[in-house]
Amino acid sequence: MKNITMALLAGLLLSGCARHMIQQAQLDQVNSVAVVMYAVPQTIIADERKPTDINGDKDIGIAVDPLAIAGQLLGGTTQKVLNVFDNMADIQQEIDGNEAANLTLAAMIAELHQQQPWQFLTPEQVAANPEYQSLSAGLLQSQSIQLQQQIRRDAGVPDGYLNLGLPYSHGELINYYDYPEFRLWVEKTAQALQVDAVMLVHDTGFATDQQSLFRGGDCFTKSAFHVAMFNRRGELIVDTRGSFEEAPEIPQQGCVNGMFHKADYKAALFEHGTTQARVITERLKSS
Repeated sequence: MKNITMALLAGLLLSGCARHMIQQAQLDQVNSVAVVMYAVPQTIIADERKPTDINGDKDIGIAVDPLAIAGQLLGGTTQKVLNVFDNMADIQQEIDGNEAANLTLAAMIAELHQQQPWQFLTPEQVAANPEYQSLSAGLLQSQSIQLQQQIRRDAGVPDGYLNLGLPYSHGELINYYDYPEFRLWVEKTAQALQVDAVMLVHDTGFATDQQSLFRGGDCFTKSAFHVAMFNRRGELIVDTRGSFEEAPEIPQQGCVNGMFHKADYKAALFEHGTTQARVITERLKSS
């Protein structure tokens, strides 16, 4: 099922990527939030195209290589002194998606807590909730949800989180949001976690390098994402996206041919989550 046809995938995509819906009256009633889904590419590697060449998701078809679709690493890394003796053993050539999800989600929630007048549960609190785990296990028994998993690329998620895969495009219409069993999962999960709303984030971005040759060389990143929120009645109150066309080219250091120095990649992931929270905050203000 992973080698699905272009026709099937095309049917899942929106004709445009500007989808932006916020039910402001519903959002104004929110005081507490839990991020209950957070998905990034299973493996994150460099995309060596120039940032000006990245203006949309990669071509979709049978030949799609999930490893070629890199994660969104916004904001830059800590600056280091140039060391011409660096070698590939010092370079983080691939970043595990689960590790990336753990680091970026924690940073995102910490920044959202500063930016928004809401109380947030930590990822550990979500994952440790037995009802969340039971409800998620039940949702995975749905044949419709299983099919949706099969037609999406493999994802990295935080420890203990529900994993339904990752869209191939930030503009994809996520069909299962309308499924009765998913709406029931959202409703029951919000009630189990005792929050007013739950947030779902799909990070389908790219990382790209331009001209870096040694540690400290110039790198650039661009990104795209999809964010949704549901209230505790299972109603969709936020559905918004950030496109590549809107994404800034953000210079970074600590790079070698687009790959992070091992001393820098965790800082990049942390900065990614922080920046992502700021972008989400701006989106929520633009209803």
